[in-house]
Amino acid sequence: MSQVAHEAEVQRQHTRYRIPLRCELRGASFEVQDWSIGGLSINEPPADLKIGHQESLKLSFPFSDKPSASASMPSRAISTGRTSGPG
Repeated sequence: MSQVAHEAEVQRQHTRYRIPLRCELRGASFEVQDWSIGGLSINEPPADLKIGHQESLKLSFPFSDKPSASASMPSRAISTGRTSGPG
């Protein structure tokens, strides 16, 4: 069974992919739900994550038979998925 999937939604600018990927944000590790060239989605982001604030992310691509590959990059939250509260 393939671990890579993609989804093209009418309202999205870029195709979303689901692959084994982890994201480190502020020292905490999150499983990435899906990602595209324009962004990524994680479950339960930090409660104080603010929209528009720049953060540093580290993405890790785990491989079953090799060490993980990783890349650090600046990022900016555009949505927290919350209907109320910070962000």
